[in-house]
Amino acid sequence: MSARRSRPSFAWVAVAGLPLLAAALVAAGASSGADRCLVPASIRNPILNEVSGEQALVHVQLLSANRDRQAEEYTDRFFETSYISRMAKQYGLSDVKVDFFPTRDAWDGEEGELWLEQPVE
Repeated sequence: MSARRSRPSFAWVAVAGLPLLAAALVAAGASSGADRCLVPASIRNPILNEVSGEQALVHVQLLSANRDRQAEEYTDRFFETSYISRMAKQYGLSDVKVDFFPTRDAWDGEEGELWLEQPVE
């Protein structure tokens, strides 16, 4: 009588082989340290160290704040205009100029009410 060899079951191969395959793929991905960026690291890294979404958020929060304007803002320029002009100069733009156009009288709302009326059926 000859002994017949049985092949390993598919479940056993999957249980033993998949973790080994995953570990090999992770190791291969971690060891590929080649820099694939077209911009050299000497140029890219200083830019990445300076650019931040946090500063952009600060600008948006400052410019979109709901606040009561000072009286001189209605005679000269609004805070937002001065802020953008100042920041543009600070960031290195040299020819910053604000153009003003004739307008009607400005309205300064100090207090208001909002009423929600339901339609009468």
